[in-house]
Amino acid sequence: MECSLMHEYSLIKNIIDVVERVKKDQGNREVTGITVELSEFGALNEEHFRFHFNEAIKNTPWEGLQLEIVRVSFGIDAKLTHVSFNEKF
Repeated sequence: MECSLMHEYSLIKNIIDVVERVKKDQGNREVTGITVELSEFGALNEEHFRFHFNEAIKNTPWEGLQLEIVRVSFGIDAKLTHVSFNEKF
């Protein structure tokens, strides 16, 4: 089980790192949400990923970030596909 948790933590940390870089590249605009693709044949299910994502961002500047999950037939376990920004900038 611990190995599985490390896998989720690593994926989520990498996703947040990319979101932070995108935010910086966009002039530090407020990020309101992200879209992540999860593979149907990967090791992650939506509920499990969402739970660990919300735990990982709790008590951080990212708390409250909206997570949209799209299931895809093939692909890597988790892939960041979209970052949404607050339109009021």
